[in-house]
Amino acid sequence: MCGIAGFFGKRVFAPDKDKILNCLNLMKIRGPDNQNCTSKNVGDYKLVMLHSRLSIIDPNDISNQPMEDKNGMISFNGEVYNYIELKKK
Repeated sequence: MCGIAGFFGKRVFAPDKDKILNCLNLMKIRGPDNQNCTSKNVGDYKLVMLHSRLSIIDPNDISNQPMEDKNGMISFNGEVYNYIELKKK
């Protein structure tokens, strides 16, 4: 089980660091193995993504979330059942 939370809205209404840390602390019960936060300014808006992770199948740090590359950002809560076949590709 993992935890996902986020905010997207005007920067003036964005949560401050203390509120983000408090939220991550509350989410720890959902995913005690890693808690992380990513934020981006988008014009007058702010995007904040929070994730708490329970590592069952993949304990590697490279799988911590939110994940980001040149194409975007994602926070995923679920299980990919055919991950062995996909990994071969």
